[in-house]
Amino acid sequence: MQELEKILEEIDGMIERYKENPRLEIVDICYGLNQAKRIIRKHMNDGWISVEERLPDDNEDVLVTTDVGLITFGYVVRGKWMTDQEPDYPIAWRPLPEPYRLERSKKE
Repeated sequence: MQELEKILEEIDGMIERYKENPRLEIVDICYGLNQAKRIIRKHMNDGWISVEERLPDDNEDVLVTTDVGLITFGYVVRGKWMTDQEPDYPIAWRPLPEPYRLERSKKE
């Protein structure tokens, strides 16, 4: 429960900053929602690794979550992300899962 409270505190802080500007537009609201998702993901421990924490090894294929919530494939070359979702910015990554393998009994 403490982790959820931290998330809500960060989101409340973000909301207060937006309240200070009465000229909010839809772009600002979408940006705010994406920031809220980023805050939530930062506190989740579901196998995703924040790009702020560390990057994958060079040329290692990984799954990438972008700042607009898309999941795609990507890799890093000398500290620069390569994805097919540019200009979206990667915020987290995780190793690719093991490929599916038929069970041994089904092969026989």
